[in-house]
Amino acid sequence: MTTTSYDRAEKGWRTVYLIYGLYALGIVTSGLASVVGVILAHLKSGTGATYEINAHYKNQIEIFWTVFVVGLIGLVLTMVGIGIIILFGLSIWTIYAVAKGTLAAINQEPI
Repeated sequence: MTTTSYDRAEKGWRTVYLIYGLYALGIVTSGLASVVGVILAHLKSGTGATYEINAHYKNQIEIFWTVFVVGLIGLVLTMVGIGIIILFGLSIWTIYAVAKGTLAAINQEPI
């Protein structure tokens, strides 16, 4: 049985949904599920059947590394008090970024 480009696209979208789901789960698991998600996104990056799928993989990688770097900065700055504000803002931004990406993926639009 041969794989059509439609089948490849459907598998790609399922992977995109899975990664966003792992990111949402990562919000409540202190990022552990997000690590699995970013590994998948790195493995799949550039292999999507469509431009839109590849755009989501790129977005998912950017979300992870942004949260990672800003989270580290926020942790360090908790010693002077401002880190709590940074971490709170990062939490809100993460929820927004994951929701925005998920909604775009549901509509199969690029992000």
